[in-house]
Amino acid sequence: VTTLKREVSKTTQESSDSSEDKGKVYRNMLISAIHGCAVRFPDVAESVVHTLMDFLSSDGGMQVVIFVRAIVERYPDLRPAILAKLIA
Repeated sequence: VTTLKREVSKTTQESSDSSEDKGKVYRNMLISAIHGCAVRFPDVAESVVHTLMDFLSSDGGMQVVIFVRAIVERYPDLRPAILAKLIA
């Protein structure tokens, strides 16, 4: 999961025009993979939700919203921290 988080962070740093579309697709795939891991393993959810919330305003924003909604529904103990991050 740490490797996936690192790869998602790298996709924001790459900005060449030819690889921009590929970067978007790759970022969406990474977000989906992290979502799947976080749903299966509750310990992972807490560590990745804040990292992915940084991508709310990017191209993968809709997937991040779906991910955050699923985590908030599934893990009520994470709600206060997630809501504080959203409001800030």
